[in-house]
Amino acid sequence: MIRRPPRSTLSSSSAASDVYKRQWDINAIRFGFAAFALGAVTAISSRLGCVQATAAQFEVPALPRRSWIKISLGVFLVTYICPACFTYALFKLNLASCLTLTSTGPVFALPITFLAKGEPITCKGVVGAVGAILGVVILCFGEEWRG
Repeated sequence: MIRRPPRSTLSSSSAASDVYKRQWDINAIRFGFAAFALGAVTAISSRLGCVQATAAQFEVPALPRRSWIKISLGVFLVTYICPACFTYALFKLNLASCLTLTSTGPVFALPITFLAKGEPITCKGVVGAVGAILGVVILCFGEEWRG
């Protein structure tokens, strides 16, 4: 096992570079394992006859180029950039701050889906956002309330 020197002996640029490298290593391991596991489950399922696939399931839908660009951008942002930013935040922020920011996702999701897709905001969505806000409040002020 390779041991790293204590963080205090590293220069700040070296430490930042190290964090940058580790976040991509972690994501490579996460997605590499996910791809391997998905392939293994698919192979086992097809070998056991659990999956009854037809040729129609594998046809690519006929969509305009603009739709394919939006789909590709969404896939790239959600599966690649989002986990990379989250891992980077884990290395740069303390855990409580990182999880607090992550918990506010439903608050941002409501207006974004309304503006981007025109979906109406439902009572369930509002309750979920309020629950997220209450969870963040408890995370922030829980120690003070305990006494």
